[in-house]
Amino acid sequence: MSNPAPATGIAAVPDAGASTTNYGAVLVQQDNVMRQQDAALTDLSRSIGTLRTMGGQIHNELTLQSNLLDDLERGVDRTQGTLASQQGRMKKLLQKTKNNWLYCSILLLIVVLCIIIYIMLTI
Repeated sequence: MSNPAPATGIAAVPDAGASTTNYGAVLVQQDNVMRQQDAALTDLSRSIGTLRTMGGQIHNELTLQSNLLDDLERGVDRTQGTLASQQGRMKKLLQKTKNNWLYCSILLLIVVLCIIIYIMLTI
């Protein structure tokens, strides 16, 4: 039991044995809470480390993909330029081929005309 309060209005002094037991229990409880918090912080630290590693890997992959896309874009631009050049050459070749057929047709008609004139003159 605790001491009764004196008539002067001063609070009673708690029993020393009960206070030590409560204080020890509070310390044990605080120690347990701190250990749980330390364990949670360790887990959180591991998770953050894993996320950091994954972030680095994602960054490296994105950099690699960006470089590959840049190389592909340069290759496509180069190929488009070559294709445009070859198409121009093809148009010129087709025009020359068309003109050659015209020249061959004219030459053939001249030969036929000469043969007809020769036949007409010999008859």
